Amino acid sequence: MDIIIIKKEIERVMLEVANQNEKPDVIMVYIDTSYDDESNIVPFLNVFGNKTLDNEDFDEAIKTASKQQDEGFMWDVLDEFYSSTFDINLSVFYPQWPNNFEDSDKKVVTFIKNLLSKEMQRFEHIRKLYFFHVDSFKFTKIIDK
Repeated sequence: MDIIIIKKEIERVMLEVANQNEKPDVIMVYIDTSYDDESNIVPFLNVFGNKTLDNEDFDEAIKTASKQQDEGFMWDVLDEFYSSTFDINLSVFYPQWPNNFEDSDKKVVTFIKNLLSKEMQRFEHIRKLYFFHVDSFKFTKIIDK
């Protein structure tokens, strides 16, 4: 896979989720693994667009999820209306998967931050954007308003 193609796909999905009619206020971007076309276990980028449910506190929910090691606390306060799951194979970002993934995470987060900077107006309604690995409970804040 070509990194330029993968970057374009990440950009397409991020812009698509941000520009939904429902206007998400929380975007969750996370790494999960699955099999690629050649039956190798590889990291995929999953993106979810969400609205925080009325009278719910997402900040408190994510703290509880981390403390209790249970993502359910976080997802329970969100109404998901957009998802891209297991469509973006990140092998080009993670050539030594599952080793040395911290450096690769930085590259993915930096790419997303640069996209947000370039397309600031299209993401202005987003209050929260987090990056994480499924079941890791270490959430990287990318947007926190």
